[in-house]
Amino acid sequence: MNQAKTIVADAGPLIGLARIQSLHLLTSLFNEVFVPGEVEQECCRDLSLPGAASIRAALDQEQIQLKSPPQPTALAFPPGLGLGECAVIELAVHLSAPVLMDDRIGRRTAVGKGIAVIGLGGLLQQAKRQNLIPSLKALLSRLRIQRYRLSPDLVQDLLRRAGEAWKEESHSHFEL
Repeated sequence: MNQAKTIVADAGPLIGLARIQSLHLLTSLFNEVFVPGEVEQECCRDLSLPGAASIRAALDQEQIQLKSPPQPTALAFPPGLGLGECAVIELAVHLSAPVLMDDRIGRRTAVGKGIAVIGLGGLLQQAKRQNLIPSLKALLSRLRIQRYRLSPDLVQDLLRRAGEAWKEESHSHFEL
């Protein structure tokens, strides 16, 4: 992925980053990180949930910025796509910015609307490439402990691309 100045983030990756104390990677990789109100509500409605207080603090400190498109667009969205994903895609279309999203239907929809997509695994891989983290495997393991869903095949591919050792017997370590 080319270095982007702006990204629009969905709730899932934000929560994952917050749970592993790595929200700072967003501001290290992007100049502007935006979330629509629907994502803020999803992430921060219950501050007792893991990661919620960290996301609220990042919003309060404007490391992550609340932003909505000036007016709703006439974009059509598939059934089953959440309000947060719809709002993220709408904002990304308005800003011509990529999205940080792991939701499968949301990713497919964004790509179909010409929006570049990066997932949490790809973001962590980019952080490793830029020497912002010492070990991709360590963060992926922490995500697994936090019950963040990444397929074992994706984990294997990410580690291979990062040049980190992959042992077949550790395969189950990343399964949920």
